Amino acid sequence: MRLFRNLVWICAIGLAPELFAASKTTARLVLSAEQARPGDTILAGVELRMEPKWHTYWRNGGDAGITTKIDWVLPSGVSAGAIQWPVPEKWTAAGLTTYIYHGTAVLLIPLKFAESLRPGPVELKAKVSWLECEETCLPGAGEVAARITIGLESKSSPEAAMIQDAQKR
Repeated sequence: MRLFRNLVWICAIGLAPELFAASKTTARLVLSAEQARPGDTILAGVELRMEPKWHTYWRNGGDAGITTKIDWVLPSGVSAGAIQWPVPEKWTAAGLTTYIYHGTAVLLIPLKFAESLRPGPVELKAKVSWLECEETCLPGAGEVAARITIGLESKSSPEAAMIQDAQKR
């Protein structure tokens, strides 16, 4: 037992630099609106931006990939729908087929605001985790957040055009 524990410790020390390396993917939360009315549904986008040669995975990672996960932390009266995934790239290496994103991918999620929400700012947060790969794969994670105002009218955000472009994919 002691030998096994020591081997695990030695392996962990050897892997530590990889496990704590800086992520090759950044995540941010963008919204289609900066102001919404109670009862509205808007689109949120989790933008994943990968360094050159790195990739993340689609909802079906294929033979070897792991799906990106979004765990929402939303206030009462706000609910998130299912992720709308952009079309991935089919990639085959070493006999394994995976479905990936290079460069930038925007995962779209409808957010529904209850009719009962009162006017004012609302903080939207999520924990995002992914597998990022080049020649080796590393787990990546980040927290994203954005603020929207609940008001009497809807107003598009500066990222609305990016969200529209993502809808086309």
